[in-house]
Amino acid sequence: ADIMAETITELITRRVVSWEHLKEALNPWLEGLEDMVIDVPNCVAFVDFLIARLILRFGRDFNASILTSLHVEGRDFCWKLLAGGAKKCQDIGGAEGLRK
Repeated sequence: ADIMAETITELITRRVVSWEHLKEALNPWLEGLEDMVIDVPNCVAFVDFLIARLILRFGRDFNASILTSLHVEGRDFCWKLLAGGAKKCQDIGGAEGLRK
């Protein structure tokens, strides 16, 4: 999961892939993520790593619009994803990573 997140982050950093392309690719997948967790429990780890890697690399320039397809109805699930991303920021980047 982390290797894929690093790869996507690098593609965006080098402007091979735009934030808009990432959003278009993630939207259909994120819409069904809560249901997918039943069959593929580790899929959440990918989202956690992706959020963390992108925040650590881009800081304030992180484009949160890539997460717009997360459903508001599943607020608890969305909160867990965002909290998981914050935890990974701390795990990867230490206290400085969490401050970003």
